[in-house]
Amino acid sequence: MGSILIVEDEAILALEIQEIVSGAGYPVAGPYRSVAKARASLDREPIDGALLDVNLEGGELVYPLADELAARGTPFIFATGNGRWVDRRFAHVPVVHKPYRPSEILGALRRVLHWASTLRPPPAASAPRE
Repeated sequence: MGSILIVEDEAILALEIQEIVSGAGYPVAGPYRSVAKARASLDREPIDGALLDVNLEGGELVYPLADELAARGTPFIFATGNGRWVDRRFAHVPVVHKPYRPSEILGALRRVLHWASTLRPPPAASAPRE
């Protein structure tokens, strides 16, 4: 099982999200405070899904990472607290608005993980031994 990537620049929220996600039994990658650090983790460990804060420290937007995850076929959700609208090209991606409840985060993550699992081909069956 791969990890859930968490990208959140507010330390307290990042730890809270980490506790929620890991408490539900998902391994966690991060939390990371920047796109560059999160992107670097993609090559180090398998990622099954992600929760991405839209607007990071210094006004950095998470969209380049979202584009990369989408290209890899990795499902993700957005988190936002400033009322910023999510870029139109991601209109299909679930958004949780801060302040959020654990059930909102887990519900959105479970939906995108389930949806993605229905699109992935099943593992190849091994040939019977003779």
